[in-house]
Amino acid sequence: MATLALLLDVPSRASSYVAATAMATPFSTLRNGSGPRGVGESLILKRRQREDHLANFTTSVQGISRLNARADWEDSLYEKGEKKQVQRAVVQLKNQHESQLHSRRLRYVSEAAVGIEIKANNREMCIRLAELYNREMEQWRDECLANVETPEDRKQKMIQRALALKERREQERRAIVEEKRMQQYR
Repeated sequence: MATLALLLDVPSRASSYVAATAMATPFSTLRNGSGPRGVGESLILKRRQREDHLANFTTSVQGISRLNARADWEDSLYEKGEKKQVQRAVVQLKNQHESQLHSRRLRYVSEAAVGIEIKANNREMCIRLAELYNREMEQWRDECLANVETPEDRKQKMIQRALALKERREQERRAIVEEKRMQQYR
């Protein structure tokens, strides 16, 4: 019987078990389960095979889960890197645009000054034009900065709106109370 198990090439754990049981019970047959312990042995072997299969499957699932977690981590890392790269490119383009704008403004002022000098030959007019331009730019910048709403301003506006709403509701409540009192005395 032991040689039969070796010829059938049963998995190692099962083959040693089959060989041991075959020697212990010479009248049992594993093929049809007849005999004193044949059915129980086959059920035990099937259960062990299922347990081995389940253990292998569980190990595989855990390995795949680890690989998926690492892949997710790598994806998020890659996305963060892309976002930072885009932000750097935006900042760089913005700085380039501002420097080009500044150089164009200076060139415009200098060309205007040259044109004025050629036409009017008057340096004072060029200086006044530059001062006017600078003054207007300062006014524009101040207006832009004045339009920026600070958190304190927003908080004050919200408080004022809340107080106004509270007052309006109180007036409505008083009007309803007065109306109900008038209805009560009619």
